[in-house]
Amino acid sequence: MFTFLRWREWLALKAGALRSGDFEVSLKENDRHLKGTALEIIARTKLASFRSYENGLVDYEVFDTTTSKWLAKETMISVNDGNFEQVFDQFWSVARR
Repeated sequence: MFTFLRWREWLALKAGALRSGDFEVSLKENDRHLKGTALEIIARTKLASFRSYENGLVDYEVFDTTTSKWLAKETMISVNDGNFEQVFDQFWSVARR
């Protein structure tokens, strides 16, 4: 089971916690057609995006602006209430390097 609105709220709290002098963080919500939530991070050397959809899928990317290379480009990861945080942690471990 994937409780989309629960994880949308969780991402909003996570966005607030990640905001610092090192990261510009924004949270965008889309409620048209397929509902989704995007957490976007701009850092000195990276651009990162984590997107969650009400159908239980997640996409995320991390781009290194100094090397112009993708560090992660993951799509259509199936998530549920039991593994959502783990998938986010995988994203964050690449984004914060």
